Amino acid sequence: MPSRPVLLPASVTVERYVDGGRAFYFVKIGTDAFEINVRLVAEDATKFRSVLQTQWLSGALRIGECAGAPVYWSIGEGGNSISVLVGHDDQTWDFGVELPASTIGEILNGIERA
Repeated sequence: MPSRPVLLPASVTVERYVDGGRAFYFVKIGTDAFEINVRLVAEDATKFRSVLQTQWLSGALRIGECAGAPVYWSIGEGGNSISVLVGHDDQTWDFGVELPASTIGEILNGIERA
């Protein structure tokens, strides 16, 4: 097992849509190995600005849903990666990935353009 996570380059697309008069973002993050799709209410989009200052041990930020479960975000050790954890809490998640920290900037840029 590697001592550090293997960080695959990620591509990000963001689409904005309105459902029942409420605005949402659909964030698609893809690598050569997997794709994760996160749906969030527009009001939560600004929370991404805090991910790079939020360590998992301090409590990850809940931003969006994936497969009907909450998604939690935090910065990895050393600040080079982010953790994306899907499950009912940030301690006992069901699915988790590590992505390059630059993915947050790509998400924020996508939200601004959407």
